[in-house]
Amino acid sequence: MYVCLCNPFTDNDVNRHLSTTVGKTSVKEVYAACSGGEKMNCGNCACDLKQMVDGHNNTKTISQISQDMEKAADQVTLPQHEHV
Repeated sequence: MYVCLCNPFTDNDVNRHLSTTVGKTSVKEVYAACSGGEKMNCGNCACDLKQMVDGHNNTKTISQISQDMEKAADQVTLPQHEHV
């Protein structure tokens, strides 16, 4: 499906770019990458593109939180209770 018609690119182009993006990104960065460096024209694609970028950013955030929790859990020493 075409995401942008002004500077034509598809959802596959966006997904391909996002799959190689490490960390968070922005609509502006993704648009530039998928449009060959062009700036957004009419903005009709902004909502769809924002949803795709937000999905990517939220996935990265959840993944990072999970990794941080695993690291913290590995560093926790539980107290030993005496058995009576």
